Amino acid sequence: MIKFFLRNARRNKLYYSINLIGLVLGTTSTIFIFLYLQSELTFDDHYSDSDRIYRVTLNRVYPNNEVGWASIPAPVGLALHENFPEIEHASRMSTGDIDVKVDHHQFTESKGLYVDPDFFKLFDLKPLDGNLHTAMNQPRKVVLTEKLAMKYFKTTQAVGKQLVVRDSLNYQVSAVIQNLPDNSHFEADLILPMVDSRESRYKTQWGTAFFYFTYIKLNEGVDRIQFEGKMREFLLKQMALNTSGMDFDKWLEEGNSYDYFLQPLKDIHLTSNLRWEFKPNGNKKQRSTLYGGGHIHFDYILHQLYQSFHGQGW
Repeated sequence: MIKFFLRNARRNKLYYSINLIGLVLGTTSTIFIFLYLQSELTFDDHYSDSDRIYRVTLNRVYPNNEVGWASIPAPVGLALHENFPEIEHASRMSTGDIDVKVDHHQFTESKGLYVDPDFFKLFDLKPLDGNLHTAMNQPRKVVLTEKLAMKYFKTTQAVGKQLVVRDSLNYQVSAVIQNLPDNSHFEADLILPMVDSRESRYKTQWGTAFFYFTYIKLNEGVDRIQFEGKMREFLLKQMALNTSGMDFDKWLEEGNSYDYFLQPLKDIHLTSNLRWEFKPNGNKKQRSTLYGGGHIHFDYILHQLYQSFHGQGW
């Protein structure tokens, strides 16, 4: 068989060269397509119990249109956690640029994240140094990614080291984590306690300041749809109680509303298209539309990969 192949290859060098190039290009393209689709379809799948984690999001309903928001007002997450035993853990996130000074060296980090204490109970990121269960329990603590720990201190064993945030606040490193996976819908290089943010000024603002991404983890066995209905009714009542200077019932009758809903964590990347997403989302409808509008599905990719290795003419 090999002798036959070599003899034919010598007689038809151009033909076999073209086939060989086609095989290499086809196989390489197929592998890259497969890896891309695999990454897109496994966003946020690496977190434990990811099927019980949801983002609380909002449709702001106006008389003539609706606007969807990925980030919501500050009081929502705390109120839900305090009033619903169905929720196992909850945490808000607030993003922003953070100025950091280490040994007289100044840095501005664009992937700063303020979080509530339950953050690491929702998202089990991988520790390299320190205890994540207590990392956010006190003010002036900071968790660094491996990338920033190496950048600042040339080591990932950085717990206890000091840095200055916002020019004057002394922080201590409480933990170092592995860099977040690329297929996570949110980003962070340094993580700080929410109590150190400007959150306190927004605690009573139920209808403004849409600055907080809010996540909950439901207890096992809790029906998402039933909980969502209870949550929406509760949050509207809270708005009515905490909104002064307006007739809330009349406001609703005019066609206004705040319709809160739950987004499954693993669906956010491919199905969400709300205002103020962490980063650009994928598109579930286009995930298999890659070249010239052609539709490429997993079974087709596997078939093509098989044909590349076992194709006719060889």
